[in-house]
Amino acid sequence: MRNLLSNALKFRDPARPLKITIAAINAPYGRVGLRVDDTGIGIAPQDRARVFELFSRLHVESEIEGSGLGLAMCDQIVSIHGGQLEVVEAETGGASFRFTLPAAPAAPDGA
Repeated sequence: MRNLLSNALKFRDPARPLKITIAAINAPYGRVGLRVDDTGIGIAPQDRARVFELFSRLHVESEIEGSGLGLAMCDQIVSIHGGQLEVVEAETGGASFRFTLPAAPAAPDGA
Protein backbone atom coordinates (compact mmCIF):
# COMPACT_ATOMS: atom_id res chain seq x y z
CA MET A 1 0.00 0.00 0.00
CA ARG A 2 2.82 2.38 0.89
CA ASN A 3 4.39 2.05 -2.55
CA LEU A 4 1.07 2.53 -4.36
CA LEU A 5 0.38 5.70 -2.35
CA SER A 6 3.93 6.95 -2.85
CA ASN A 7 3.62 6.45 -6.62
CA ALA A 8 0.31 8.31 -6.66
CA LEU A 9 2.08 11.28 -5.09
CA LYS A 10 5.18 10.99 -7.29
CA PHE A 11 3.31 10.66 -10.59
CA ARG A 12 0.69 13.31 -9.99
CA ASP A 13 -0.69 15.42 -12.82
CA PRO A 14 0.15 19.07 -12.07
CA ALA A 15 -2.82 20.17 -14.19
CA ARG A 16 -5.41 18.81 -11.74
CA PRO A 17 -5.87 18.31 -8.01
CA LEU A 18 -4.50 15.08 -6.60
CA LYS A 19 -7.11 12.64 -5.35
CA ILE A 20 -6.32 9.13 -4.12
CA THR A 21 -9.13 6.67 -3.46
CA ILE A 22 -8.75 3.35 -1.63
CA ALA A 23 -11.77 1.08 -1.84
CA ALA A 24 -12.86 -2.52 -1.51
CA ILE A 25 -13.79 -4.19 -4.79
CA ASN A 26 -15.97 -7.15 -5.69
CA ALA A 27 -13.88 -10.30 -5.83
CA PRO A 28 -14.72 -13.94 -6.52
CA TYR A 29 -15.92 -16.03 -3.58
CA GLY A 30 -13.10 -16.79 -1.17
CA ARG A 31 -11.10 -13.71 -2.13
CA VAL A 32 -10.90 -10.10 -0.99
CA GLY A 33 -10.07 -7.20 -3.26
CA LEU A 34 -8.77 -3.65 -2.94
CA ARG A 35 -8.39 -0.81 -5.39
CA VAL A 36 -6.11 2.24 -5.26
CA ASP A 37 -7.09 4.94 -7.77
CA ASP A 38 -5.42 8.28 -8.39
CA THR A 39 -5.79 11.33 -10.61
CA GLY A 40 -2.15 11.15 -11.73
CA ILE A 41 -0.55 10.92 -15.16
CA GLY A 42 -1.72 7.33 -15.65
CA ILE A 43 0.02 4.48 -17.46
CA ALA A 44 -0.37 3.90 -21.19
CA PRO A 45 -1.99 0.54 -22.08
CA GLN A 46 1.18 -0.71 -23.82
CA ASP A 47 3.23 -0.07 -20.64
CA ARG A 48 0.90 -1.63 -18.07
CA ALA A 49 2.50 -5.09 -17.99
CA ARG A 50 6.02 -3.64 -18.12
CA VAL A 51 5.65 -1.60 -14.91
CA PHE A 52 5.68 -4.84 -12.89
CA GLU A 53 9.08 -5.94 -14.29
CA LEU A 54 12.20 -5.50 -12.13
CA PHE A 55 14.12 -2.29 -12.86
CA SER A 56 11.61 -1.26 -15.51
CA ARG A 57 11.16 2.51 -15.62
CA LEU A 58 8.88 4.53 -17.88
CA HIS A 59 10.70 7.80 -17.16
CA VAL A 60 14.38 8.66 -17.17
CA GLU A 61 16.00 9.27 -13.77
CA SER A 62 16.41 12.98 -14.49
CA GLU A 63 12.62 13.34 -14.95
CA ILE A 64 11.37 11.33 -11.96
CA GLU A 65 13.42 9.56 -9.27
CA GLY A 66 13.09 5.86 -8.75
CA SER A 67 14.73 2.48 -9.13
CA GLY A 68 12.06 0.54 -11.00
CA LEU A 69 11.66 -1.82 -8.06
CA GLY A 70 8.50 -0.58 -6.33
CA LEU A 71 5.73 -2.04 -8.48
CA ALA A 72 7.75 -5.21 -9.16
CA MET A 73 7.96 -5.71 -5.39
CA CYS A 74 4.23 -5.02 -4.98
CA ASP A 75 3.45 -7.62 -7.63
CA GLN A 76 5.81 -10.15 -6.03
CA ILE A 77 4.35 -9.64 -2.54
CA VAL A 78 0.77 -10.03 -3.76
CA SER A 79 1.80 -13.12 -5.76
CA ILE A 80 3.57 -14.73 -2.77
CA HIS A 81 0.31 -14.41 -0.83
CA GLY A 82 -1.67 -16.09 -3.61
CA GLY A 83 -3.08 -12.91 -5.10
CA GLN A 84 -3.10 -11.00 -8.35
CA LEU A 85 -2.24 -7.36 -9.07
CA GLU A 86 -3.20 -5.40 -12.17
CA VAL A 87 -3.30 -1.81 -13.33
CA VAL A 88 -5.98 -0.25 -15.53
CA GLU A 89 -7.01 3.29 -16.32
CA ALA A 90 -8.91 4.87 -13.45
CA GLU A 91 -12.25 6.56 -14.07
CA THR A 92 -10.40 9.72 -13.03
CA GLY A 93 -7.95 9.30 -15.92
CA GLY A 94 -5.06 8.29 -13.67
CA ALA A 95 -4.04 4.77 -12.66
CA SER A 96 -6.14 2.18 -10.86
CA PHE A 97 -4.21 -0.61 -9.15
CA ARG A 98 -6.44 -3.54 -8.23
CA PHE A 99 -5.42 -6.57 -6.28
CA THR A 100 -7.14 -9.61 -4.88
CA LEU A 101 -5.95 -11.95 -2.14
CA PRO A 102 -7.34 -15.16 -0.68
CA ALA A 103 -9.74 -14.43 2.16
CA ALA A 104 -8.69 -15.54 5.62
CA PRO A 105 -10.62 -18.59 6.81
CA ALA A 106 -13.45 -17.80 9.17
CA ALA A 107 -12.67 -18.22 12.84
CA PRO A 108 -14.46 -21.10 14.57
CA ASP A 109 -17.41 -20.14 16.78
CA GLY A 110 -16.29 -18.92 20.17
CA ALA A 111 -12.79 -18.00 19.01
